[in-house]
This record gives sequence, C-alpha cells and structure tokens, in this order.
Amino acid sequence: MKLDTPGMAALDDVTDGLEPAGGPRGKFHVPVETVPVDPSPVPLARVYLLTFGEGPPRLEHLNGLEAISALVDETYLLTYATSLGLTSQVFRRAAELSRTLGVSRLIRPRGFEHLDAVLDLIQRDLRDTPSNRSTHHQEMQ
Repeated sequence: MKLDTPGMAALDDVTDGLEPAGGPRGKFHVPVETVPVDPSPVPLARVYLLTFGEGPPRLEHLNGLEAISALVDETYLLTYATSLGLTSQVFRRAAELSRTLGVSRLIRPRGFEHLDAVLDLIQRDLRDTPSNRSTHHQEMQ
C-alpha cells in the first residue's frame, strides 16, 4: 500500500527505510501482509464515491441520471471503452446498477481523526432500508 507521512504516523509498526512511491505527495510503499481471499461472490448493496470536503462526514444519496452519471464517471479506463465503441454498454450497465444499488457520494475531511465518524456514518447508512432511501443529505450529528 502507499501512505504519506501522516498516514504512516497513524500506524504503530511502520519502520524507517521504506521505499518512496514517487509522485508529488511524498508517499511510501508500505508492505502489507497477504491475506487469503475467499473467491466466492459477495453481494454488493451500496457504492460509495469518495470525495474530500470541508465539514463533518456526510452522504449525498444519488438517484436517476445523477447516479448513472456518477457511476459512468468512475468507470476505470472509460477512455478505452469509448475508443472500442463500448460507451453505450458502460452507460447501460451503470443504469442497471443504479436501479439495484444505493449510490452515494461520501464527502469527508482529510485525516485519520475522522475515520470513526466516517465508519459510523456508513454503518448507519447500511442499517437504512431501501424503502427509506431517497435523495437527501445525511450528516453526522
């Protein structure tokens, strides 16, 4: 994984002598223990689009075209799909996903000190029933 200096300071067992990861943010490669992964599919119920912002962590639930556009914008290698003439398939798949999943923008301030509030917000969101979900803003109190 790649961490910057403040991120490494939050970990107890990070040592000196790590290799720089390059780039303008001064990140370092931090070894991570390999954990066996269960290859079984896991149902996906929500998509959180991560965004930095001022103020307390909050969610903006997206619906309709806004959710579809957000999913298309986050498509990995969208440029290649476009050059291969697959844009309509990407859009169609994003539309299908937006109808079956909750799509939200998770806006949070930078810093590990906000992690507990972000996790609490996600857990509260996951407890919501789909029938209670509409376009609204949910904010930490």
